[in-house]
Amino acid sequence: MRRRAGGSRSAFKRQNVQLPKKNLTSAMMLELLALPKEFDWVNRPEGLRSPVTPVRNQKTCGSCYAFASTAAIEARIRLASRFRLQPILSPQDIIDCSPYSEEQSPSIQSI
Repeated sequence: MRRRAGGSRSAFKRQNVQLPKKNLTSAMMLELLALPKEFDWVNRPEGLRSPVTPVRNQKTCGSCYAFASTAAIEARIRLASRFRLQPILSPQDIIDCSPYSEEQSPSIQSI
């Protein structure tokens, strides 16, 4: 934790600001109860398109970070454009520009 947070546990606790607690009104409770118990971006109800692109095979090159990032950005662009834009982004561009690329290693421990 220290290495990633850049400080001690006590320094982290001092910076950890709590959101103010809010009493739930009956209207808020009704809204919460109306939410679905589960949500699946891939298997959407009939008539709703999925922003999720097909799975890509990254093989053993240790580039899961690039594949996950491009898939998330592609989905976000589809949603934001209401599916007018259908980008297919390149994980290879991220890998080629990354100083942390493992070059065909199945491990990404250096990140």
